[in-house]
Amino acid sequence: MELNILIGIAVVILVAVIVAVVLLFRQGGVQLLTLREAEREARELAEEVARLSSELDTTQTELQKAEQNLAMETKEREALSNRGKEQFINAQKTEAALIAEREKNREISQEIAQLREQAEARTKVQTQKIEQLSAAQKALNAEQERLRLAEEAKQQALMENKQRIWDDHEKHVVAHCAGICAEATVKLPMKDNQNVPEGFGTLKPDVAVRVLGKWLVIDAKSSTAKRGDMTTYLRTEAKKAAEKYAKIEGMHTTVYFVVPHTELGDLRESHWREGQFDFFAVSVAGVGALLRSWKRMEQYAELTEIDPDERDAIVDLLARYQQHIDVRNAVDLHLMQHTDEIKTLHSKLGEDLSHEVETRRGLMSHVRVPTSKAINVAASDYKIQKEQRNALQNPQAITTKTAEVEAQRLL
Repeated sequence: MELNILIGIAVVILVAVIVAVVLLFRQGGVQLLTLREAEREARELAEEVARLSSELDTTQTELQKAEQNLAMETKEREALSNRGKEQFINAQKTEAALIAEREKNREISQEIAQLREQAEARTKVQTQKIEQLSAAQKALNAEQERLRLAEEAKQQALMENKQRIWDDHEKHVVAHCAGICAEATVKLPMKDNQNVPEGFGTLKPDVAVRVLGKWLVIDAKSSTAKRGDMTTYLRTEAKKAAEKYAKIEGMHTTVYFVVPHTELGDLRESHWREGQFDFFAVSVAGVGALLRSWKRMEQYAELTEIDPDERDAIVDLLARYQQHIDVRNAVDLHLMQHTDEIKTLHSKLGEDLSHEVETRRGLMSHVRVPTSKAINVAASDYKIQKEQRNALQNPQAITTKTAEVEAQRLL
């Protein structure tokens, strides 16, 4: 459309030029041109018109190119405009997203602040708990240390008590054997660990009794002297003793280990054969019967002739002694089992009651055991034993003569 306008303008200009030329010819003051000049001018005018037409064509061509460039530029501008609009829209969206993101960041910052406050509060609470736990741990350690020291003191007291029991057991065995050997019906020479027989060297058995021309060894044994299983301990002691006693001449191959009756029931076995020796575990109460039996055998060995009836009586007596020993061991075993049952009931008590019981027991005085003299007096005469047993079975009330007279008066 712009090209057509330019063409119109050019035609108008050309017409104006022709009109101007005609007017010049008509004016009186202008000299008339010759025909040749007119033709020349016409030709020049035609050439000018051709030139102008050519320029017009060139101008039209340039205008077309310009229109094409303008169209391309317009398209590019439109594209740029559309792109700008899209970028504007995207920018608006980005700005909106940025605003939303900023709001979200603000909320997150507030939440982080709240979480930090909560974390600080939790840290403070945890610090307090850690301090409390540390204080409780210190208190626990102090209590554990107190309990450990108390347990050590208790164990030390138990060990001292066990050592005392062992010493008492050893002394009791020696005293009991000495009492039996000193009986009028026994009268057997005896040596103790303070006065060992000749030929024993450095070996010091607790008791060595001379019977049938040889020494009969009796040793006191107790698990309180050694920790561990009693049966294993005695088996080991038997092996050691057999190696030592094998070098000694003039000694019986039978050896007795005297065990407290409280530990006799714990044994899984009571006889051990080591080399040429037989080791037997017996109670203190059984030692008397054994020594009397050995004395009887010594007496019978000295006899040249034995009456058949007396021989039968002797065999019966020995059988009854053996039966008595077996029954006594069975009774001791039953009492041990009953003791274990009582101990089991004691273990079911609460900690406070158990502690109170142990404290009360520690304050009690030890049970008075009859002296060896009182035991020897009762053991020397069966009548005395019978009188003491009857006194227990049929106790008599202790009264005065005045009380009896007053009672008779009232009746």
